[in-house]
Amino acid sequence: MRPPDVTIPAVVTLNACKLTGSGLKRQSKLYPNNQPRDYEAAFDADTLWYDAIQMRGGAVQLICPKLNNLTSSVRSAKWWIDERPTSLIRIRFYHRYDVIFLRASSWRVKQVTVMIGSWRGQSNVAQPQLQLFAGLNTVLTIQKNNRLDWITDFLRYHTHHHGLQGAILMDNGSTLYSPQSLQEILCQASLEATLVVSAPFKYGPHVQRLKKAVYEEKYLQCALLNIVRLRYLSKARAVLNCDIDELAHTPKTTVFDLCVRNPLSFVVLPCIWRYSHPMDPDPTRQAVHRFRHSSFLPELQHVKYCIAPKGPTSWLLWCWDIHWLSFPELGNSLVLRLFGYHYVNRIINYIFKRVSLIFYRQHTLRHCFSTSTGWKADRRQAPSNELILDIEWSAALDAVFCRSPQAVAKGISGETGNCTP
Repeated sequence: MRPPDVTIPAVVTLNACKLTGSGLKRQSKLYPNNQPRDYEAAFDADTLWYDAIQMRGGAVQLICPKLNNLTSSVRSAKWWIDERPTSLIRIRFYHRYDVIFLRASSWRVKQVTVMIGSWRGQSNVAQPQLQLFAGLNTVLTIQKNNRLDWITDFLRYHTHHHGLQGAILMDNGSTLYSPQSLQEILCQASLEATLVVSAPFKYGPHVQRLKKAVYEEKYLQCALLNIVRLRYLSKARAVLNCDIDELAHTPKTTVFDLCVRNPLSFVVLPCIWRYSHPMDPDPTRQAVHRFRHSSFLPELQHVKYCIAPKGPTSWLLWCWDIHWLSFPELGNSLVLRLFGYHYVNRIINYIFKRVSLIFYRQHTLRHCFSTSTGWKADRRQAPSNELILDIEWSAALDAVFCRSPQAVAKGISGETGNCTP
């Protein structure tokens, strides 16, 4: 339980610093002649850091998009903390974001300032509030313009089947409603702790045919996962990292218990498509995604994970990535980065995935095909009519959501009712 004297703000804004007026900008690693149309518009060239956090021990961490060509300017810059000169300790490079460490001589600093040439930039500094989610089973997700009833159903499902106690929504600049509206939805879920983190930054370019080339250019989500980890989740019991259209299915246990019992306190969950029936009045709700392809082959996609922040993985310098964990890179040069990431990280995460898939084969995330805003691809209709009802999964949904009498009469999943199971 959260201590009674701990209060949660309705919406958290990050302590960002932009390069506006500096004459500097981040350069993409993809050569301009290889960039498709609108790539530059989606690329974050002007955010120097997303957030500034003072950690235990006094050091201030600046969580940045990949610095790329800005690294030398950062190393030669002048720094102040609360108007007192300070020094850069080091820069730690990860696959999709970088961290600047600054020396701090006092506790609870309030402001950090940087000078590059004649340009000055600054931001406030956050203090971790780890007691907000201490000991809680928590879900963490990034979202933009998802329907509010999708969010409600997502929370309701995980509360019923997995004992969800806390939730953090990282809102990437929704235009259909305010962050305060999201917080109201979270409050209605009757969880012990909830938080909305407002992050109206560029997500990064998404180009399907150049997926491998632009993979590192999507900086925001990975950086946000680790900002929230440092500020709020280091003492949580277990944290499920998944999207609104993904529902954890772990028969006879909860995803959080499964994670805590694992010797590594880390469980990988493969995602499996589930589809809604073409006759459903609202095929986008998670509750109507009860069908699978009749094909015998499994429809595995990417993986997500559940992690206990206080477990063995906290002993190393791993960061939370979107689909796995990542070690720091050995340096910012291309050769060292290729070696550090593509060999060490790939091998370790391959072992994690294979072990999890062998020993936890029946535990998955059910990826609801039509629960989507279509920002990445059109998923309004199932790609095939060869669908059969997943009886076990349908029963799990029925335990949470009610079907209308009209839908039952039609023999399809139909609308979700307002009854409480």
